[in-house]
Amino acid sequence: IWRHPRTGATLYIGNVNAASNLAVLKDKNVTHVVNCTDSMPNYHQHTGEIVYHRFDIAAWWRSVDATTESARRFTSPMFNFVGDALSHGNSVMVHCLAGAHRAGTTGCLCLMHFAAMDSSTAVACAKRCRPVVDPIGSLPELLRKVEAAYREEPPQTRYSAAHFA
Repeated sequence: IWRHPRTGATLYIGNVNAASNLAVLKDKNVTHVVNCTDSMPNYHQHTGEIVYHRFDIAAWWRSVDATTESARRFTSPMFNFVGDALSHGNSVMVHCLAGAHRAGTTGCLCLMHFAAMDSSTAVACAKRCRPVVDPIGSLPELLRKVEAAYREEPPQTRYSAAHFA
């Protein structure tokens, strides 16, 4: 859904089939995976070829309160993981079961963070690349909270939306 402007590394949204298939990950040069579930395995962790970060986005409400700072605290580790990988030329896949709700929302958060998009633009852009993206339930509220945090204080490293894949 997005390509790093300097390194060309790509951010993908995927489902369990893509995440569990090492050949698919290698074909897309994915070396880093954000597992957006609380219990799905990190399928290839034992190989040493894929680096994992677990981001239990469905449980965001346990960590995020009315303050924008809490939204930053919740999302920062994931953004740091993704940003570090992409800036070093390593492609990243964010995944959940279907690659629609949890991973789709995580992909939208990344577009907001790295490509300076507002939440509605991020959702529309993500849907153009992956039509099943669909932030549902309380996930749109998280997008709005992060958007509010970025209105107060934008991330330090942001790029043009023109690099959306």
